[in-house]
Formats: sequence, C-alpha cells, structure tokens
Amino acid sequence: GDIQTTAASSVLELLSVDVAMVTVFDDRRHILPPTVADIAAVPLKAPALSRAVKPLVASIQPSQPLAISRLRTEMPKIARATGLQSLLGVPIVLRDGQIGIIWAGYRSERDWQAREISLLSIFANQLSQTIARARLLHIEQERRQVADTLRETAQMFTRLRTVEGIYELIFDQLERVLDFDTASLMLRRDDRVFVIGGRGFAPDAQITDLSFALSDDANLRNVVETKRPMVLDDAQLHPNFVVVPETEHIHGWIAAPLLVDDDVIGLLCVDSKNVGAYDEEAANITFALASQAAQALRNARLYAEVTQLNADLEQRVLERTAELQEEQDRLRAVHAITLELTATLELQPTLNRALELAADAVDARRGSIMLRETNSLDLICRAVLNSEGLAETTDIRMDFGQSGGLVGWVMQSGDAVCIPDVRTDPRWHQDESRAGDVRSVIAAPLLMQDGPLGVLMLSSPRPDFFREAQVQLLTTIANEIAIVLHNATLYNIISELANEKGTAEAQQREENSKNQAILSSLGEGVIVLDEEQQVVLFNPAAEMMLGIPSSYITGQSLEYLLEFPDPSGNAIRAGQMYEGINQGLVALVEQSKNYNRMLSLPSPGQTIAMNFAPWVGPRGATFGSVVVLRDVTREIESDRAKRDFISSVSHELRTPLTSIKGYVDLLLLGAAGPVAESQLSFLNVVKNNANRLMDLINDILEIGRIDSDKIQLTFEPVDIREIFTDVLQTLRVQIDRKAMIASVEVADDVPEVTADMRRMTQVVLNLASNAVKYTFPEGRFMMRSFLNPAGMLQIDVEDSGVGISVEDQRNLFRRFQRFDNPLRDEAGGTGLGLSIAKSFVELHGGEMWVTSEPGQGSTFSFIIPVTQPELVDSD
Repeated sequence: GDIQTTAASSVLELLSVDVAMVTVFDDRRHILPPTVADIAAVPLKAPALSRAVKPLVASIQPSQPLAISRLRTEMPKIARATGLQSLLGVPIVLRDGQIGIIWAGYRSERDWQAREISLLSIFANQLSQTIARARLLHIEQERRQVADTLRETAQMFTRLRTVEGIYELIFDQLERVLDFDTASLMLRRDDRVFVIGGRGFAPDAQITDLSFALSDDANLRNVVETKRPMVLDDAQLHPNFVVVPETEHIHGWIAAPLLVDDDVIGLLCVDSKNVGAYDEEAANITFALASQAAQALRNARLYAEVTQLNADLEQRVLERTAELQEEQDRLRAVHAITLELTATLELQPTLNRALELAADAVDARRGSIMLRETNSLDLICRAVLNSEGLAETTDIRMDFGQSGGLVGWVMQSGDAVCIPDVRTDPRWHQDESRAGDVRSVIAAPLLMQDGPLGVLMLSSPRPDFFREAQVQLLTTIANEIAIVLHNATLYNIISELANEKGTAEAQQREENSKNQAILSSLGEGVIVLDEEQQVVLFNPAAEMMLGIPSSYITGQSLEYLLEFPDPSGNAIRAGQMYEGINQGLVALVEQSKNYNRMLSLPSPGQTIAMNFAPWVGPRGATFGSVVVLRDVTREIESDRAKRDFISSVSHELRTPLTSIKGYVDLLLLGAAGPVAESQLSFLNVVKNNANRLMDLINDILEIGRIDSDKIQLTFEPVDIREIFTDVLQTLRVQIDRKAMIASVEVADDVPEVTADMRRMTQVVLNLASNAVKYTFPEGRFMMRSFLNPAGMLQIDVEDSGVGISVEDQRNLFRRFQRFDNPLRDEAGGTGLGLSIAKSFVELHGGEMWVTSEPGQGSTFSFIIPVTQPELVDSD
C-alpha cells in the first residue's frame, strides 16, 4: 500500500498530470483496490475509478502502453465516470507476467507525447522491481508465520493429553495461518466419517450430528484414497460436492487427510464464502496442520489406553494377589486333606474322614457323600454329618424323583454348583425324609476318567452361606477324594483278585492235569506251540504219527525238527514236516482264522490232515497255536481207488454204448428196413437216453482227470467273438424250438486272450445251455464280454429264467447238485457241468460266481487273465 501511494504521487510530479493511479493484480489477476493521487484534490473514490478502468485492463498487453487522447469521444462512459478527457496506461510487468497498471490522466483533451509514454514506461519498470521485492518480503513473512505456527503447534500438541484440547488447538492455530469462515474436523470409521468438532458455525448448529458415507461423497472418498488434500474454487458448482445444512455458504473449500502410518483416520475441512479463496499453498498448510493433529490424536489415544491399561493392571495385580492368597489357603487345606486321606486304603473310613475334612474347609456343619452303585447305577448315601459335625456310616438308597434333582444334575453335567437359596432353584428336590430347613447348598462331583463316582454335598440353613470362590476349593477336594476312593476301590479289587487268583491257580492245576490226561488219550495228534513257536505239548498220538519222540521236541523251537536224527537216514521227511507245519502257522496268522492243509510225507508214504487254530486264553488273549494231526492215508488211498474204479468202469461202458448208439442211428436211417412210426418213437427214446448216458460218462471221466491233475491245457490266442458264434450255432435248434431271443454283446476294447480254445468253448457252452434249458419259452438270454476294472476278461451269461434261491446258490458248484425248479425234469442233466466249468476257469487262473433271484433269472459270470502268467515268464 505504501509503495502504491508513493508511486502515484511520483507520477503526478514526474508528468504533471491531473490524476495518477496505481492498480495491482493479485495471483488470480483480480484487481486489488487502487491507489489514487489527484493534483486538484477532486473527490474521486478509488473503487469507482477501479470499476471505470476495469474494461481497459484487458486491452493493455505487456509492454504495450495504452494512450487515449479523446476519452469522451472514444469511451464516453469512462470519461463520465472519471471526469477525465485523456488517459495513459502503462503495464507493470515482471518475468512471470503483468502484475499491475500505472494510470495518468488529464481533465482536458490532449495528445500524449512519446517522451511522456517512455518516461512512464521506465517508471513502471522500476516500480515492478520494487513491488516484486515487497511481495517476496511479504511471502517470506507469511511463510515464517506459518512455520512458527506449525512449530508452536507441534510443541503444544506434545503437551496435550485430551482429545478435546487437541480439537480446540487445531482450530486456534488454523486461524493464525489461514482465513476461513468455518472449519470442521471429522474422524473416520470404516466407510463413514463423523464430524466431531467445528469452528465458525452458528451456536445452535448441530454439526456434530453430521456424518458422511464415503461411498456417497466422491470428494471425501478421493481424499481418503489418494491421501492428498483437495482444493475447490467453488464447491457449490462442483458436481460431487454434497450440500447439507450449515454448508450453503461454502464456496472456497479445502479437505486435508489426517494421516497416521499411511492410514487416513480423519479429515480436516476448511471453507470460505469467497470463490477461489484457496490455492495449493493453503491446502499444503492445512495438510501440515492435519498431519500434526493426526499424530497428536494418536498419541492422546495411546496415552489414554496406556493410562487405562495401567489402571487395569493395578486392579488385576490387587485381584491376583487376593486370588493367590486364597489359592494358597486352598492348597494348604487340600494338602492337609490329601495327607490324611492317603493314610488308609479302607473305603468306609476314607469316606467318613473325607466328609469331615471337606466340611471343615468351608465351615459347613451338614453334608453327605453319595456314591453310584455299580450294578444298578442308583445313588447310595454312604456317609453323613451328624449334629456334632462328625461323619457317620450309612447305607441309604436315595430317590430324587424323575428329574434326579440337584444331585442328578451334578452327576449328568459333571460340574460343581453353588446355590445361594434352594427355594428359588428348580433343580432342588425337597424330600419329606430330609431336613426342610436347608437354604444354601454347595455340591461337587467325584469325577474319574470313566465318569462320576458320586457327589459330595454340603448345606447350610442360612441363605447365601457359601461363596462362589469356595466352588473351586470344593471341586479340588472332590477330585482328591475321588482319587483316594478310586485307589481304595482298586485296593479292594486287587485283594479280591489275589484271593481269586490263588483259587484259580489251584483249579488251573487240577484242570491242567485233566487236560493232560485227555490229550494223552486222544487218537489224534496234538501239537501246542507258544507265541515264539516253542513246542509246549506233543501228545503220544503225534509221536506215533510223525515218528518223533515227545522228549526230543517238547520245550524246543519248531525249527529243532530240522535236526532230528531219523534212524532210517531220511532227512527229507523231517524237513517236509517242518515246512508243512510252519507254512500252516504263517497262514493262520495271516488269515486270523482256523486253517486246514494236507501234508504228504515220503518213506513211508503218508498223508496227514492238519488243522491249525489259535490258542486262546480265558480273557481272549492269544497264547500261541494248536495243531491237530489226523492220518488220512487210508482215506486218500481208498478215494484214489474209487476214482480209478469209476474211471475204469466209465471207459468200459463207452465201448458198448458207442455200439448201441451206432446201431440205433442205422435203424433210424432205415438200414435194416422201413421203421414204423411207433418204432421210430421208441428208437428216438433209446438214442436220447444213450446220449445222456454218454454225456454222464464223459463228465465222470472229466471229473476223474481233474481230480488226478491230468488236465493239460493248450494255450493259444482266442477271440471270444468266435466262441460266442460257435455256441449260438450249437444251440440254435434249442433256441428256435423255445422261440427265445438270444443276443451277444462284446465291448470294443476286448482283445484276444490267451486260453485253451476247446475248454473255454466248453465253459461258455455249458453256461449258455443251462440258460436255454432253465428259461421258459419266448424268454431271452445274453452273452456279454468286457474288461473289468482290474483289466481281466469278464464273461456274463444272463437269462430271464427260473432263477436260483440264496440257499441253493451256496451248493450250486458242488458235484451232482440239482435243485427243484419248474423246468428241472424237462432240462435233465447230471449236476456235473457247473463243477467242471468252474474247474476249467480256475485252471485258467480265474473265478466263477452267480447272481440270481427266484423268478427273476440268473447271471453266471467268470473272469480270466488276458495273458497267462507262465507264458509271460517264458517269453
């Protein structure tokens, strides 16, 4: 202002004009109030002159003076407003642009000389330097004031401990460095900000009731997300500004974040009713104050938390000290009780003394101990306090009604309980036989791992007699009592077991003598071995059967058989004995059930059936193994002779039967002359029965070869599709006669298999023939082949026939088995086909089974490997 006044006066003297004026712009090129010097002292207010020349400001360019000699003619409005007739304007220019204008004017018309314009331009240049220095000085002073304010604010913040004091200090310091109409402070919680304080609002303004959702206010959300301040020239014109009550006056607006460790905890908003009131520098000042306020708020909160934690810690120390003292008293009482209770292992004295000690620990004069009865699970009162506080032995069965009362609740929940007044607790069951003046009760279960043993209960005729703190004490005492009772019970049990054991050992010795006599008299050999395969028993029958003395092997390991000095010098026999018995013992362990096997011995030839079973004790414990030996040499020889006889007879029958079939065929062909219709019928009967007899003989011979291991399989690549085709052709007459539907289903991925072509065809033909025989006319059957999940070839023969019951399925594959069904007589057969087919499948390394329900049909299935193992090995 002083510079402008001096400059205007200097222009008057320099150019001898009537009026001189200096107009300066602010940073936004707004015209600041001008300074006027009038030589004639004509009253002319600066604002009026400023408004008058405002239209000329835009016409003056940097370094381009504006000279108007006849203002009345060129700009009559300005002439009337200023009273001037000629006007000269020269811009005041700095490096960064125009900062003002020097005006000189006359009240009369005249032409401006070049000397006057030049002289005023030189003066304007000098004035610009002076104004620049003054502005720098002003800016430096403002910055120092801001820095001093921030420093003082930081020092004052460090002394504040309350949040309210920090709010007031923020606004006080803000007024020192920034002009504002209103300011508000907001704290953030999740997606909302809440106004917690303000300055400049009306006394009745409820600004602390305001809150804003960040999702609804884009400006506030932007400040939170960017963590940088935001400046608006005119908030009312900004599309994202949210107008609420008490904010209608806002035009210039700043919002700065309160940052703590890169987290926005709130916002400081400053606003003005003037448009364009704030710039970036004002925003940075606000941001700096907001950052200091954020740290102060965090420190105040931490101080409050630490203060509260200290107070809580002191209170906890006091409480814990009292608890420790009470715990110490409780431990002393428990220790004393434990010492006394462990002095004896007799059950009833322990119960009585435990009740007395527990009552003394909580100053009770009434109480009882109730134990659960092992057999009935009822509660028996075993000890009760008398009027003198001494425990008496009782044996009273307790009844607490259907609900079980308080005792039942304690037993079921396993928790101790303290009831201040039983009259207000529904769990209390009042019995006429018990004292009716009981008011308060404390009870605890006598707990063990397998459940509660009983309940320890103490009572008083006074309400609120017991404290909750005594519940823990009584629980600890009850646990100690439970342990002592458990030990006492174990002591009694061990004493009883010791007596029983003595009796049992005497009985065992007598029983062993009897068993020894029985085993010695048995006709079957018996070998008993322990878990380490040490021979415990080797009876006389085993001696005779194996030719090994009992004295040699008893008490020795089974491997000792390998060293037996056979008088005949045949060491192979003893080795085979060991291998046969040892393999049976291994199989017994693996299968976990009884196991049978045969043992063939040479020199002399002998076959022994061995049965292996575990040696199980009275309580299910396994002590070893038992091997029962039976000499079946004669049975084997007799069975072999029987098979040889049947095979020989079958071979002998085939010759005359073949002749009978041949001559019957000749007669049917008319070789002996014409055959009458009745004779033809008789000959067909003879032929059919001869065929059935031939099939029976062939089956018997096949069975004989299977039993004697004389079956030789010829393995070759086999296509199962060819087998299905041959079987269908063979059965075509029977299928057509019964009008059946036959189908074949072979999966695409079924390969050729390695098998005996003739035997596989025989197996499938047998299953398919049975399906046709045991299915009613117009029925159906299917032959299906695929690879099962294990990669083996599976063949199913499914029919819609009569089906097989579950009971008959158990014996289905046994020889000569035929079962009742509606088609049995019509189908005929020997009952050997399925047994033979199953044997052929097993010789291929496969398995056969059936799935059936009566009246629903049957499905016979078998599986065989795609490649035989021995052929793979040979390759």
